This record gives sequence, C-alpha cells and structure tokens, in this order.
Amino acid sequence: MHSNDSLYAAYDYIASIEDDTARSEAQQCIGINYNAHGLLSDTHVRTYYKPIDHMLRDPLHVLIGNGVGNSHIAALINTLRLHRPPIPLAMVQGFVAKFTLPHRLGKVDDQWLCRNRFGKKWESFSSFAGIMLTMIPIIETFLAEVVDASHPLYPHRLCFTLLSVVVGVCFLGPDDTVPYNDHLRGYITQYITLFAKLYPHSCIPKLHHLMHIPDNISFLGKLLSCFVTERKHRATKRSALFIFRHIDNTVVNDMVNRQCAAIQDNTNSLFQSKFMVAPKTCNLAGTSFRRSKEAVIGCGLLRTGDIICMSANRLGKLVWFWSYQGNAVISAHVELYEKVSMCRWSTSNPTTSIVDTDCIIDACMYCMEGDESIFVIQPFRLSLPPL
Repeated sequence: MHSNDSLYAAYDYIASIEDDTARSEAQQCIGINYNAHGLLSDTHVRTYYKPIDHMLRDPLHVLIGNGVGNSHIAALINTLRLHRPPIPLAMVQGFVAKFTLPHRLGKVDDQWLCRNRFGKKWESFSSFAGIMLTMIPIIETFLAEVVDASHPLYPHRLCFTLLSVVVGVCFLGPDDTVPYNDHLRGYITQYITLFAKLYPHSCIPKLHHLMHIPDNISFLGKLLSCFVTERKHRATKRSALFIFRHIDNTVVNDMVNRQCAAIQDNTNSLFQSKFMVAPKTCNLAGTSFRRSKEAVIGCGLLRTGDIICMSANRLGKLVWFWSYQGNAVISAHVELYEKVSMCRWSTSNPTTSIVDTDCIIDACMYCMEGDESIFVIQPFRLSLPPL
C-alpha cells in the first residue's frame, strides 16, 4: 500500500537509475514505468496531482467491460458444463432467449452466449457492457430456478447473486449509490472471498480494483463511471458514417450542430428531468391533452408495451402517456396485472388504471408462461435494504 509521497519516492528512485537494463529491472520489480514526459515527471504537476488519492476506479471497466463479471460468467459456465450431470451452455442460452426486454434495451440476441464468445479453455467471456448489464440478472434468475439450496452448485449460485448485487448497486447512478456505500463494501468483501474460494484460477487484478470503488465513493461523494463519457459512441459513429475527408472537423461540427438543435427543440429537452417524446395533441370532451407512446422519466426511456413495476407492489403493461396541455405532470395509462406468486403475474383479467409517472420504479424483463401468465424479473431497486 503506497501513499502519495512513497509513490513519488519510488518513481524518483527509478528515474535516478541511468543504466537502461537496471532501470528496466527496477520498473518491473516496483511496478511503475518511467516516462520522462509523463505526469509524474513534471514538478509543477506534483504540486496538485496526488497519484493515490486521485486514482479513480471505473465500475464499468472493473465489472462488466472485460472485467470481473466477464471472468465470472466464463468460470461459471465452465463449472456448469463440467458438472455431473452437466448443465450445458445451450440450456442457459435457451433460458436467456425466452426473455423480452424493455424497449430501450432492444432484443435478446442468440449470439450473446454463443461458444465463440468464450476462450478456447473457457477462461474468458467477450461481451459489451450494456449486454452484460442485461444478462447478469437473467443468469442469476436461471440459477435460482435450476440450482436449489440442496444442489452441489449452490455456492456458485450465491457467488453470482453477490456479483449481481454489486453490479446493481454500482449502477444505481452517481448519487443513488452513495447512501449504500457501506453495504457495497460488505458485498464486495463477501463476493471476493467466495469467488477466490470457488475459482482460484480465475482471479484477475480487477478484483483488487473492485475493492477500491467504495474508497473512491467516500473520497468524491459520488460514483463516477465511464458510461457517461462513452455513451455517445453511437452518435459519433453515425455522424462519421459517410464522411471520407476531414473526418475530425466534419464530425465535430455535425455533433455540435445536432446538440444545438436538441437544445433549441424543446420536444425532447435536455434540461427537463422527465418529458414525453414527440407528443401529439388531442381533444377529449373539449379539453386539450397531449399523448405519446414514449416518455423519459427518472428510470429512463419507457415505451408503450413495456411491462412496468410501480410502487405499492403493482405491475402492468404501459399503454399511453398523457398530460394536460401546458402542464408538466405526466400520467401513464396502465393495464394492471394480478400477482400470482413472487415473480409470476396473471395477464388474463387486467384492470385499467391511470398512475403518476413518479410511481413508476422501472421497466421489467419478462417471459411468457402460457397465454395468461408472465414471469417477471423485478427491478433491482426493489431488493435494496432500507437505509
């Protein structure tokens, strides 16, 4: 464990070695690379840059961007297929493929868990971060359905549940994660302890980085993530699609113009916490209303047909968004379902209800069970412990 001063001292020691071979050995031994033009070599930068305090770990890349979660899925699938009797990859694939996702998450792809995404020895798993966020709760649900408390693989189920909890807390958002920081620290400790016991050959350095995420939250008072800086990649690629000359200036100009247009166009305002997307005006009994199939609220984008979870243990299908003309309050027209069990709901006799969007917790992933029943994976926020 280094302090800011000890790290600078170690760096200066490496810098003082003139022989290239000896310096290379010192770099390898200490774990710091010397760069004459780097930040650590600049004397002015040292007056304000603290390499230990200012080292922030990104939960996206630590957990789900070629991180701990990817290694865990590879180790888990390998364990399932080698178990006797085996639980083959195709069985997990079939379970994942049954689910319907909220509109904003797209559709489940058969290739998400294909054999080619795993290494030759099942030691790695390649996937995008957004897909990982979708798959982890589905795989957790699969284990809950297949592996009961008496099963020999039950510890593996518990370990993956801890991973799901750690990921869930880390992606509550920069502010909502902070009150659960002490819980997160405990979850991470339990997770790493059990993971190292079950998969000793799969331990990677990012497990160590994971331990420092609660420290970074305490230091900043927020949880920062690379999702914020990388979410515009699609927009950038869209602007660059048919540009063949002066690509840098052309793409930047196009993106700035699009951003200005978004600010000028108040339909989808960047400065409102919630709004309806492209609403249309309609008159009912002499009263002017606005109606839309889509709206952005606290949990994100919702669309007609999404299965949404609401407060007071209510669940149903979203039909429309409504608001009075000129009124900021948005209401949702919902077909409410009847609860059958913990995760199963009957769709046979829905009741119509109008609810305030503030009551909506999030959209749910679900799969059909027959013609009149659905199996729902409830939003992670519902499982959070009381503060």
